[in-house]
Amino acid sequence: MKLSLLTFTGILFLISFTSCKQANEDQKHTGNKQDQLTISGANGGLIANPIIYEVVIKNPDPEDRWSTEKLEKLNKEVLVDFIFKAVESGKVTAYNYHTDEKMSMKEFNALKKLEDFDKSKIGEIQFIEDWYFDEANMKMTKIVKSIMLAYEVYDQSGKVRGYKAAFRIDLN
Repeated sequence: MKLSLLTFTGILFLISFTSCKQANEDQKHTGNKQDQLTISGANGGLIANPIIYEVVIKNPDPEDRWSTEKLEKLNKEVLVDFIFKAVESGKVTAYNYHTDEKMSMKEFNALKKLEDFDKSKIGEIQFIEDWYFDEANMKMTKIVKSIMLAYEVYDQSGKVRGYKAAFRIDLN
């Protein structure tokens, strides 16, 4: 009796261990996230998977004092340089925003040589994120999945009329 109970317990343990390992492997390969997240002890329920939004990171109108104030603590040049250096070093891959295909270094360098492109014109970032909210502790966690850089496009009078996608990088 002890032997069959021990054998049964061992088989049960092996099945549960294998199932947990397989679930973790499936999540790792597919990138799917569960509805709960634990980061540094903070729990949260999934509330956006994903959410996509743009943030203007360069004030196109110096007369707009509110936009200037909102951006005064942002070091845009450092952020843009980090991203460009990460692509150039191979730490991350640049993707064509429109086709979703990987950009070769030749294509990435060609982008930098376009007549209307200049790193200093990067004025908008698009984020794709997952959002988690821990109601019990009133904490929110955002996981940035990708960042797209866009640069300013001007009208005939020299005013910013919009933004053109440069490239996207994926994180994590």
